[in-house]
Amino acid sequence: MSANNTGFGDFVSGFLVGSLVGATVAFLAAPKSGEETREEIRAKGLELQGSTEQAMQEARKSLSAATADLNSRVEELRAQSQAVIDEGRKQWADAGRTFILVPNLLIALTVPQDIQRFHRALQP
Repeated sequence: MSANNTGFGDFVSGFLVGSLVGATVAFLAAPKSGEETREEIRAKGLELQGSTEQAMQEARKSLSAATADLNSRVEELRAQSQAVIDEGRKQWADAGRTFILVPNLLIALTVPQDIQRFHRALQP
């Protein structure tokens, strides 16, 4: 996506420079009067202005579409990430196990009910 934006800027720059160089060569090579040449320069300038404005409008539309697409992808990823986080939290809560080391015995207890039963069983 960023390559398109840079490429478009390069295109517009090249278009403007090429237009100016081409117009200059054409005017220098053409045997016309000064008035005709000035009129042609004005016409070409207006034509160039119109094409530049059109290119800028197309660039704005393209950028707007790319921004909208990026925003929708970000929202998608945010929703997916939240779903993964919620699932991880649920699994962590469901697992909820505490390991207590009793001499040479590892007992897995589910928190908190099994711990309370274990403590009651140890009381005299």
